[in-house]
Amino acid sequence: MKKLTHGEFWHGLRTQTPIYMESQGVNHAIFLAVRDSTTKAMRHRWMKLDVEATAASEANSCKIEVARIDIMPKDSASNS
Repeated sequence: MKKLTHGEFWHGLRTQTPIYMESQGVNHAIFLAVRDSTTKAMRHRWMKLDVEATAASEANSCKIEVARIDIMPKDSASNS
């Protein structure tokens, strides 16, 4: 799990997750991305997650899926 704005975000997906998987003896993991910004760069990261997870999976002969949680403030339903 990493916040989208974390400076080592891609390292978490590409490197740390496969290392954790190997140490736990698993070949399937879910990388949880937490959206905490809507800047242009963060929107690009958000959209690129599946492609990067596929590349990391192929490079490490494993299966890394992506789950997303968006924690950006939303308008109240009563204000809509």
